[in-house]
Amino acid sequence: MRLVALLFLLLVLGGSQAKPKPTEGSAVSPLVAADFVRRCCRWTRYPRVCVSTLLPCAPAVGRSPRRLARAALVVGADRAGNCSSYLRVSGAAVSLGGGAIKDCKEMVRDAEERLRQSAAEMERMGRAGSPRFAWSLSNVAGWALPPLSF
Repeated sequence: MRLVALLFLLLVLGGSQAKPKPTEGSAVSPLVAADFVRRCCRWTRYPRVCVSTLLPCAPAVGRSPRRLARAALVVGADRAGNCSSYLRVSGAAVSLGGGAIKDCKEMVRDAEERLRQSAAEMERMGRAGSPRFAWSLSNVAGWALPPLSF
């Protein structure tokens, strides 16, 4: 989860200049997209985990910091969802851990929801510098950072 938080901060704050979405004719090659993901992952706390997690998203990301940040949020939400499912089906753990497991389940479920909400908000962001962009960025930071910090 910290990987997503660091990548998100790096991409949104460091690469907040709006770049036009590539059209069909200007799509980047898979090698260029993969190199972009690798270069961005160098700045995270766990670069190898970042690369192995986000490299499959490279073709959809291209060279867009915004799409990479959104992909990181979606991957984080998916991983939180997997964790939530695991905790839900492991009934024995609930009897052993009691309230602690229940609290953990709630935190993970909330983290998944907030990350998905943040990814959806990124879809609605306007151009960098616009009031809509500032509002959306504030929402994403407010929703995504708390679940990524535990």
